[in-house]
Amino acid sequence: MSNLNYRFHADRRQLGGMLMITGFCAVIHPIANIVNSFDADGTLNTDPSTIPFWVLTAINQLCWIPYITDMTNLGKMASSDPSKQGLVPAVHNPTETDVKFVASIGVIAVACYGFAYVGSLSFMAFGLHSLNARKYEQRPSGYYKGRLTFYSLVLTVGGGAQLALGIYAANNFGTGVLNDGIGTGALGEGTIRAAMLIVNYPLVSIFVGAIQVFHGLWGIARSFGKHRGPRDNKFQLYLAIQWVLVLCFQDIMQLAYFPVNVMTPMAAGIAAVSFGINMMPAYLDAKMRHTPEEIPEGYYIEVPQMEVPSILDIAPVKATQHESVSQTKRETWSDESGSLHEDDMIL
Repeated sequence: MSNLNYRFHADRRQLGGMLMITGFCAVIHPIANIVNSFDADGTLNTDPSTIPFWVLTAINQLCWIPYITDMTNLGKMASSDPSKQGLVPAVHNPTETDVKFVASIGVIAVACYGFAYVGSLSFMAFGLHSLNARKYEQRPSGYYKGRLTFYSLVLTVGGGAQLALGIYAANNFGTGVLNDGIGTGALGEGTIRAAMLIVNYPLVSIFVGAIQVFHGLWGIARSFGKHRGPRDNKFQLYLAIQWVLVLCFQDIMQLAYFPVNVMTPMAAGIAAVSFGINMMPAYLDAKMRHTPEEIPEGYYIEVPQMEVPSILDIAPVKATQHESVSQTKRETWSDESGSLHEDDMIL
């Protein structure tokens, strides 16, 4: 029977489940790209950001390819004619500064979402490897603290990018007004696009970005010990709420402003790429609080212990006939007066 205890198997199932979930996101994203690669007439779109499906599923690290491609495309758009680029519609009369700012925000967002997306896959895979290789000491509480700081920083910067883009769009391009003077909250003309950051409602981008910045800073504080121990699960609850808000506002609400079926495939893609940046801080915070500072012996493997028999379990020993016969020896000795004495000694 294996001497691996319940904690080992529980952690391995946990990492395997998380790898399955993050891997599912890796499948959803390229499927969305494949669907988006064909227009209504069935002709293939030669968009360089669409890559073959098998590349994303072959090796985790190759998931960086579309992110690098997006950043490259954003750089090209930033240096193109402001009236012909695809970031800020021409109806807004964008200046070169407008285009470069939106492109810069897009590059920052792509980098943050990429670190979280690819990192979540790699983290779970290497976690399983460490367990299977019996290298338990490599992942104490301090290990998760460092990772929590990093992923919380990624969440903070990614949320800050969305917050800044929403503020810039609201300040420079307006929030839209109907003919009767009632504010719609949406851009009156044209959508701002910066990779996975789609802005139809600037105030929505500001709202979601501010929440992500707050939770990212909170995660950094918790990585430095600002929490109440293993039972303090408020952070996980609030990040779950954040994930729902991201799906409802950043994903569904921003894309639903488009005509029917125009941005449908992208909705699944945004849900997939945003999972890691919203999930990883919550997961790492929980592991940090429940894992010892140093992995003790027997934490994942049961250490066999010597059984001490009870006195009640000891059977009485019967003496043999030879042992039951007492043997004696006579010893002669003298006292101080010189008198002789003889004693019988039991052997």
